[in-house]
Amino acid sequence: MKKSNGLRVILFPLPLQGCINPMIQLAKILHSRGFSITVIHTCFNAPKASSHPLFTFIQIQDGLSETETRTRDVKLLITLLNQNCESPVRECLRKLLQSAKEEKQRISCLINDSGWIFTQHLAKSLNLMRLAFNTYKISFFRSHFVLPQLRREMFLPLQDSEQDDPVEKFPPLRKKDLLRILEADSVQGDSYSDMILEKTKASSGLIFMSCEELDQDSLSQAREDFKVPIFAIGPSHSHFPASSSSLFTPDETCIPWLDRQEDKSVIYVSIGSLVTINETELMEIAWGLSNSDQPFLWVVRVGSVNGTEWIEAIPEYFIKRLNEKGKIVKWAPQQEVLKHRAIGGFLTHNGWNSTVESVCEGVPMICLPFRWDQLLNARFVSDVWMVGIHLEGRIERDEIERAIRRLLLETEGEAIRGRIQLLKEKIFLHLDRETRKKKKASMEKSNGLRVILFPLPLQGCINPMIQLAKILHSRGFSITVIHTCFNAPKASSHPLFTFLEIPDGLSETEKRTNNTKLLLTLLNRNCESPFRECLSKLLQSADSETGEEKQRISCLIADSGWMFTQPIAQSLKLPILVLSVFTVSFFRCQFVLPKLRREVYLPLQDSEQEDLVQEFPPLRKKDIVRILDVETDILDPFLDKVLQMTKASSGLIFMSCEELDQDSVSQAREDFKIPIFGIGPSHSHFPATSCPHPTRLAFHDLTEIAWGLRNSDQPFLLVVRVGSVRGREWIETIPEEIMEKLNEKGNIVKWAPQPDILKHRAIGGFLTHNGWSSTVESVCEAVPMICLPFRWDQMLNARFVSDVWMVGINLEDRVERNEIEGAIRRLLVEPEGKAIRERIELLKEKVARSFKQNDTWYQKGNNNSFWKEDQMEKGSMDKSNGLRVILFPLPLQGCINPMIQLAKILHSRGFSITVIHTRFNAPKASNHPLFTFLQIEDGLSETETRTHDVTLLLTLLNRGSESPFRDCLTKLLQSADSETGEEKQRICCLIDDSGWILTQPIAQSLNLPRLVLTNYNVSFFRNHFVLPQLRREMYRHLQDSEKDDLVQEFLPLRKKDVLQIIDKETEVLDSYLDMMLETTKASSGLILMSCEELDQDSLSQAREDFQVPIFTIGPSHCYFPGSSSSLFTVDETCIPWLDKQEDKSVIYVSFGSIVTISESEFMEIAWGLRNCDQPFLWVVRVGSAVHGTEWMDAIPKKFIDWLHEKGKIVNWAPQQDVLKHRAVGGFLTHNGWNSTVESVFEGVPMICLPFVWDQLLNARFVSDVWMVGLHLEGRIQRNVIEEAIRRLFSETEGKAIRERMEILKENVGRSVKPKGSAYRSLQHLIDYITSF
Repeated sequence: MKKSNGLRVILFPLPLQGCINPMIQLAKILHSRGFSITVIHTCFNAPKASSHPLFTFIQIQDGLSETETRTRDVKLLITLLNQNCESPVRECLRKLLQSAKEEKQRISCLINDSGWIFTQHLAKSLNLMRLAFNTYKISFFRSHFVLPQLRREMFLPLQDSEQDDPVEKFPPLRKKDLLRILEADSVQGDSYSDMILEKTKASSGLIFMSCEELDQDSLSQAREDFKVPIFAIGPSHSHFPASSSSLFTPDETCIPWLDRQEDKSVIYVSIGSLVTINETELMEIAWGLSNSDQPFLWVVRVGSVNGTEWIEAIPEYFIKRLNEKGKIVKWAPQQEVLKHRAIGGFLTHNGWNSTVESVCEGVPMICLPFRWDQLLNARFVSDVWMVGIHLEGRIERDEIERAIRRLLLETEGEAIRGRIQLLKEKIFLHLDRETRKKKKASMEKSNGLRVILFPLPLQGCINPMIQLAKILHSRGFSITVIHTCFNAPKASSHPLFTFLEIPDGLSETEKRTNNTKLLLTLLNRNCESPFRECLSKLLQSADSETGEEKQRISCLIADSGWMFTQPIAQSLKLPILVLSVFTVSFFRCQFVLPKLRREVYLPLQDSEQEDLVQEFPPLRKKDIVRILDVETDILDPFLDKVLQMTKASSGLIFMSCEELDQDSVSQAREDFKIPIFGIGPSHSHFPATSCPHPTRLAFHDLTEIAWGLRNSDQPFLLVVRVGSVRGREWIETIPEEIMEKLNEKGNIVKWAPQPDILKHRAIGGFLTHNGWSSTVESVCEAVPMICLPFRWDQMLNARFVSDVWMVGINLEDRVERNEIEGAIRRLLVEPEGKAIRERIELLKEKVARSFKQNDTWYQKGNNNSFWKEDQMEKGSMDKSNGLRVILFPLPLQGCINPMIQLAKILHSRGFSITVIHTRFNAPKASNHPLFTFLQIEDGLSETETRTHDVTLLLTLLNRGSESPFRDCLTKLLQSADSETGEEKQRICCLIDDSGWILTQPIAQSLNLPRLVLTNYNVSFFRNHFVLPQLRREMYRHLQDSEKDDLVQEFLPLRKKDVLQIIDKETEVLDSYLDMMLETTKASSGLILMSCEELDQDSLSQAREDFQVPIFTIGPSHCYFPGSSSSLFTVDETCIPWLDKQEDKSVIYVSFGSIVTISESEFMEIAWGLRNCDQPFLWVVRVGSAVHGTEWMDAIPKKFIDWLHEKGKIVNWAPQQDVLKHRAVGGFLTHNGWNSTVESVFEGVPMICLPFVWDQLLNARFVSDVWMVGLHLEGRIQRNVIEEAIRRLFSETEGKAIRERMEILKENVGRSVKPKGSAYRSLQHLIDYITSF
């Protein structure tokens, strides 16, 4: 139908499932082409208006009694409806036409079901064009008018020999089919058919949900028969999903159940919304399904079995048998079921909707028609298209079983599937040809242009829209703002803009709702007509202007939440741009929420909580559950409509920039295929205005926040909006004594000028809900955040703040005083906060540069095409454009962590990252969504992956990974060479662990520079190559007097330490070390996670030894937190437990990711901890203690309980968070280099218990060189451990150690600051990599 300006269509469906669904689909199609929709419907079987918020629904009385609504006689029901509804429909139409005349809106036509026989003369009397809508196949509709003649001519009963004869006047029906129709259809139906024929011929046109491919011959014959325009518009569900129009509630467990079945294995059984069967037929179908031995999904509609409510007639034992193989439900989401990969066939009644849906999804059918048009449809399926098997009315278990086997298991079924695939393709080729391409409006910029803006009346929507208005006005555009009465912007604050208010139809109660989705639904429903009228008048006024005052309205900019603006603008030929107030990432990904709602399994296991949602990075599963819990499935059609309207718009505007949404912007361009303008944070152009904000708190949450602020001992400014605390006006119910304590340190206000606050010099942090506007304002003012998201996009924004940009701390939904106090201290007082502030300063600078380099809104518009697809350049990275670094860590915890930290550092400086990793101990890729992870085979058997022999493991890995690594690296380089254009990236180097001895020759053969990363102390790395010599020279049986002698070649190790190393490391290691030395010297450079302050003398010696550039870039964790790189799941209760302990009182105990101890050693440590009388936090890694058991199974439970009286034992801890906690006063450690450096960086003195390799050297530096710890000298004895803890915590010696540690901490901390040694070395590394 031809589109026109301001047109409304009235639709009037028959109140039957098979009629309502197609009519609502037609409404959606018309609405998508710019028509407003009014649906008149009966009280009986009323469609669900809330599922279609953009349509107007008007209910009329149908006069049916309760008894009549329950009748199964469809002809009687339709007769009663036609008798009762004529007068109400006439009155309804008259009022609609009168209202349209007053509002100057034209109602273009009435579309009603052909079964309404009174509407033609009503429409004619009101001069209203009427189109008849038909839900039958065209063949049936045109031929069923011969039924009265055939009733008179046909001889009954039929002879057996005649049963299968064709009916010449009703092909391809057979006589036995016709007999069933005539038996079921009374003589009274003949006059009804005559009236339908008469009214159809008098109509202005006839609409069918079919196409030429399904009704080729019948279509031309129908045009001759009816002499009216006929529109075969194709299967309705191919335009829009139909589930929201269902009169029945589908069982949502169908799809998850199908997900567990094999492809093409399930027979789907449904006999529609009207058919009924008896108990015998129910049992025959059940036995047929059971005996077929195929999985089945069987819809048994409530009330569809005569004499019973549901399936009570099936014995309980048989129900259990059926449930073993199949699933019985009361209703199913049929379209989703038919398109599911597991469906192999459809046992159907062959209603036209079901038949067409099955064809469109390529699902072959078993035909069991019962009445009316079903018999014709079934003949087309089995005899004409040959895409199904006909049961010929035999509802018998053997027939059903045989048909299922023929269709799903035998050769006949393969041929049927081939034919239905061809038919499906023919239909979709037709749909492709008929799809009209929507042309984008294009208008040139010129002087005297006016822009119309239409914000949603919410704080987070009005502010950005008004900011955009200011930006445009400053560039010469005149501004008109259309707004609702509700939450109207303050016009007096913007005297240069024109404000036009439209009624929104909200009651006082509705205005106070906290249900945002309900509010949006009401606003969209109520504002469509007033908005259309307002916009039409504005355009007419602009057209009528002359002379110098003449202005052209160039476009409409509307919030993405307005769903009716696109068709209205399109009907008025006005370009529309969509403004989204979300981050690009959230806006583009939110449309997967309906899919995630269907797929997500609740409740989540604890181990899944932190998993990333691949479709919605960097959200974690626990975040998505919170979103789905709050957002009901009513939202799904709303999102579908937003997506549809956005794609049909002329462009999309975001208050963001590529520096904040780097990857998402390019992905959004691919998704939406329209110009996208990331114009930057709006408030950075002009200060923001303010109006009420929707987030609300429980009173308990407010109390916890208040106590957290007070206990942090930091001054605070707390905004508590009036009405923001549920059940309270403000804060009047907070006890007076608490208020006095709060007022001592802070200030509580009802609202604040947020942009001014955030830029104030006194502000050090922002505890925020992470709305996008607040998040961006905080970034632009370089204020680090504490994230407390409540709903919707806030969850994603918080993840970007804490996990991607790493400029804040996420409370993870823990609104608890201890958590809030701890987060404030971490941010404002502790070293972690310093690192966060440095990162947010860098991010602020990048965002600020984006304005100077890319004035995308106006400068890009100087080509006189305001909405031409922008060619915005990629935001420049800090040091180099288009460079990629490949990293290859050894699969050990102590190697993966530093490598992932280095990856984060490089990524923050503009490099793209690819991580090649082994299958064994693969890093968790979902924690690092901005990196590319490639897994290679490592050749390890299950037994080999469990070995505790690290040297053997490294040998096997180097042998098993060489060929896969070479292939992977070669493909990466070839792929990079083949890229062209803006996406081209150069691979600048490989960085791998020093333990990979296979990589140097491979990199060299591919002309790729290779840098070596070692996770050892510089001293150990350079000196450990002398171990083969020491093995040959050293006497194994040292005298007691020699044990503490220094080893001159390996200072500050003692002879007993070297003996311990050599005893544990076999001679196989010697050749391995020789190769490592050779490949390191042949590399392009050496990177160490250390600094001059920790390795002063060794560094200059290492440069002489290796003759390659050496970069000591400092402790990796000081740049980015490392917990997300852990191979183990941390116990989240550690920090809350520490919060309850006194300052500097806890001894933290951990022996890393590799060390194992015996049961006797475990018991000695346990007794030492218990006897020292200090609280302790002890990490006992699964598999690390008590050989032969999983964890501590062999330890008596009473002893474990006794230990817990004073301390806490966990499987794994977030070590960096633990060491920086105020309660930790010492660290009993194995002295791995990562643990040693982390302890130094946090100023925590150590008790040294080294076991292997470099741990012995690190321990000597701690105890003998830096003198910041005590050495147990290998004595794992309860008395020794108890004494060491007491010396560290209680005695004068411990005080001296803490003072030395504080000095060392300050020195190391300075190294990573600007001008510090590590900071300078990192910059040299960046420059060096860039130069390759």
